[in-house]
Amino acid sequence: MSDASVAPVSPVATGSSNTKSAAAASAVAAADYETFLALLVAQLQNQDPLEPTSETEFVAQLASFSNVEANTKTNEMLASVLTEINLAQAASFVGKTITTATGESGTVSEVRVTDSGLFATLSGGEVVALGAGTTIAQ
Repeated sequence: MSDASVAPVSPVATGSSNTKSAAAASAVAAADYETFLALLVAQLQNQDPLEPTSETEFVAQLASFSNVEANTKTNEMLASVLTEINLAQAASFVGKTITTATGESGTVSEVRVTDSGLFATLSGGEVVALGAGTTIAQ
């Protein structure tokens, strides 16, 4: 085999940690979103009727609420995009020969995308993690 046919696995292959990070960030943002909404409702319920929140302050709070909601949706979309990238990359591994950092080698017959990363099933039945140090050949 020539060096031209061998390519290192790109960081996206191990990007499931990025997917996990995006999913975790999305969960935190959703919690922050719920907390923000609860605080806003509590503030509205408990404000002094003789001195209500100024219009400017209320608009600023609604803008903050809108930003939190937009960030939550953005995080969800990023997690979805990362999953799709991992799936597309996983499909490209089938039929190729890989060698792991630990020296395991074989032809990929199947690739699974999990929260823990990408895992290739080799033609001999061995399951190996695709990660740093893994090379792929045609």
